Amino acid sequence: MEVAEAVETAENDPDVQEHKGKGYYLSSLMAIPENLNEITEWTLVYFNPDEQRVFSAEVTPGGVSKGEASTPLIEGDYQELEHKGALPAKDLLSRLTDVLAAQREVPTKVIITLRNGEWKVAVVTRSLKMLRIDLDMKSGKLKHIDKSSLVKTA
Repeated sequence: MEVAEAVETAENDPDVQEHKGKGYYLSSLMAIPENLNEITEWTLVYFNPDEQRVFSAEVTPGGVSKGEASTPLIEGDYQELEHKGALPAKDLLSRLTDVLAAQREVPTKVIITLRNGEWKVAVVTRSLKMLRIDLDMKSGKLKHIDKSSLVKTA
């Protein structure tokens, strides 16, 4: 599922429209794909700057499920997300596959976030490493990668 499709599906939902009417705006998207072949579900996070609250909508092939508005777990800069022109999901996954191959790592869990104009990806690998990867939102160009071990060695 592409980002634009997920956003359109969510924003056609009456509950999401109601929240947007109360000052909420899209601030980020997140996906936890089963594999690096496709993304089938997106979680969209909407932020209300006046109330300092977030609201999430999970978009799946079966429709939209909504969470309750709540205080954000993480303080931060919840900028309005401009998602137009974002790298297509298939290309993003292909780019991630290339980056992981260059690092000689096999992913076991991948969390993809689009926020503040960047794809931010957290990967736990089979070798118990944690990779944090930042890619340009439109081109997929590698901006930063950080690799650390999840296990201390003696």
